[in-house]
Amino acid sequence: MKEGAKMSQYLIWSHEHRAWWRAERLGYTPHIGEAGAYTFAEAAEIVLPHIPPGEEVAVMLTPRLDAAREARAALDVEPHYGAVSVS
Repeated sequence: MKEGAKMSQYLIWSHEHRAWWRAERLGYTPHIGEAGAYTFAEAAEIVLPHIPPGEEVAVMLTPRLDAAREARAALDVEPHYGAVSVS
């Protein structure tokens, strides 16, 4: 694995809860702008023990995804069936 990947941050999606993990493992949120960012080690610790595999998924937080996440948080938007609606 590339060293950069280990230094990156990750968001965690829960298929079970259909939501993102919040920061510090304090619950879930459907809003990506409220999702917590985890290190590689933290993401692996969360994702790997789950059965069935893939129930919890780590998504690398890239600059593009981070910008979209911040924009959604700033606009207070909610995803709705693949579309975006502004509250």
